[in-house]
Amino acid sequence: MEIEELKALWQADTAAQASAHRVSEQDVLHMLERRASVAMRRINRSILIEVVLLVIVTGLSGWWIAGMPDAEQPVRMRWVLGAFAAAMAFYGYKYFALNRIPITERNLSRVLQRLTRLLQVYMNVYYVLIALLPLSFGFGMWQGFNMALEADGRGLGDVSAKGWLLLGGVFLAGNAVYLPFCLWYVRMLYGRHFRELKRCYRELMEQR
Repeated sequence: MEIEELKALWQADTAAQASAHRVSEQDVLHMLERRASVAMRRINRSILIEVVLLVIVTGLSGWWIAGMPDAEQPVRMRWVLGAFAAAMAFYGYKYFALNRIPITERNLSRVLQRLTRLLQVYMNVYYVLIALLPLSFGFGMWQGFNMALEADGRGLGDVSAKGWLLLGGVFLAGNAVYLPFCLWYVRMLYGRHFRELKRCYRELMEQR
């Protein structure tokens, strides 16, 4: 076989390998783009679920407060509506910030880096709020306890040591159930999809 023929065969084989490599890399990009898009659709669905739950809880709270023959009823209603407005602003900002740049194969690295950074911030916000839940739960219990005493014509000095122990036990038991549930809730709605986006970004970086 002539040297020129050998060189032609070698060049053809090299070109075929380079083409196969390009196809393989394109397939990987397509797969990662599809996985990231699925994770983002599920995150958007989780945001919608939270907004629906927020509307339901706000409606029930407003209905409960409206039935109170209490001079502080308007103040409580304003607190509920203010919290609702703040939460809706948070969810709206989160949705538009996460979906501002569409996921495509061409900008996959930049978008994944941005999404993982934003989601880490939002996850931290959730964990801070969960850490503050005992205070919120304790304040709600205290308010309900005071209202029950007032309705019964009694004061804090009329509560026995057994009553205080019972109140403390309810507070601890409530947090023992409430805190793990909230952590599970955040991980189910966002945590697993956040981890999927981080895996996509890590795999993309390994291809380079």
